Amino acid sequence: MQTGAFYEILPLRDDVKTLSTKMMEVLLGSETLQLWSENDAYYFLCAWLSQTPRLSNEKERRALFQRLLPQLRFHHMSIDFLGAVVSACPYANASGLLP
Repeated sequence: MQTGAFYEILPLRDDVKTLSTKMMEVLLGSETLQLWSENDAYYFLCAWLSQTPRLSNEKERRALFQRLLPQLRFHHMSIDFLGAVVSACPYANASGLLP
């Protein structure tokens, strides 16, 4: 996906890029994952989806986004973030998350 979004160029270590889907599910669902805010969990997921070599096409990325979506805590994300970032995200738009 080439949208020019921040998460496409967010620097991820190679070992993070190659994490399994199950590991991402565990990390995102963990109460001990330490991030500045829940907004960062959304960026982390989108960066991983955009940069992992495990996924070869957009259809796979969107399907995986839908699978991992329940691990995100949208109620802890800021209203500004939801309006500016999530509403413009191709993954969210394609997932049916947004009306």
